[in-house]
Amino acid sequence: MKVFLIRHGESIGNQKGLHQGQKNDFSLSELGKRQSYFLKKRFENLKIDAIYSSDLRRAKETAEFLSKPRRINIILDKRLRERSFGVIEEEKNILESWREFVKREQDEKGIEPA
Repeated sequence: MKVFLIRHGESIGNQKGLHQGQKNDFSLSELGKRQSYFLKKRFENLKIDAIYSSDLRRAKETAEFLSKPRRINIILDKRLRERSFGVIEEEKNILESWREFVKREQDEKGIEPA
């Protein structure tokens, strides 16, 4: 048995430079659709028995490129979602946002930086 792990194509959130997690559910961008089309071409001669996908739109849309020509139902499972990043989801500059978050936490709780 072979298992292939595939990341979704570029989403609109990726295109905008946003950090994504579970709260935002962006569709694929035009580039992501082209990437998924090439993924379909890459896998067209391989036997696929099952397709499992996160229930988030970007992952589901990517999986549909593989499933439609084969008429295989996609098994959606929320346990396959990306991890949740809470308050920093949808941030553009995640590193800067993280630094600001840590600084606020240190200031509010009186924690001295190491």
